[in-house]
Amino acid sequence: NLPTYNGSVVVSGVVCDYVDREETYIQFLLKDCRVISDDKVEEIDMKIVVNSTIYTDVSLGDKVTIEAVLDGFEIDDGYGFSRLCQGIGYSTYASTNKIVKSSGDMTLKDVVHSEVKGILDDNLNNDNAEICYAVLFGQKYGLSDSIKNMFSYSGISHILAVSGLHIGVLVSIIWFALRKLKINDYIKL
Repeated sequence: NLPTYNGSVVVSGVVCDYVDREETYIQFLLKDCRVISDDKVEEIDMKIVVNSTIYTDVSLGDKVTIEAVLDGFEIDDGYGFSRLCQGIGYSTYASTNKIVKSSGDMTLKDVVHSEVKGILDDNLNNDNAEICYAVLFGQKYGLSDSIKNMFSYSGISHILAVSGLHIGVLVSIIWFALRKLKINDYIKL
């Protein structure tokens, strides 16, 4: 039951989870979104995929305001259903002269995601970096459809979902680091 918006609206939100940059476009996700339509301000509990055909310098944590036409994802097709399951309800295209950004505070999660993404991008080719990022964080936004299909056809797409295994690996890494720092057992626990 996502509301539909006719025509252009003003959308504001915080850049989260994924920023994909190329020379000719940028794609990013907005969370904590507000939509201003016909002088009514409405908060929506869905993320919005923003595509711009002209490069714009946005980073995780930036607050962004754009004028856009919001297209809702349809449940009927697999692509829209997949996006809805990830908490993404809308998609839009925006030009740079309609994107206004102000720097915001990155959460610890944003800092970790950004640093890991940068390390992966610096050391691996694009496809391998995106696969590693998806395996580590369950964020599949950067994977091409062909790679998603390969994982699906081979029956291993569950590797790309955050699971107990991922949480176990994360806890093990933290436990190991705290043990090396000789922190007492009560605090480690």
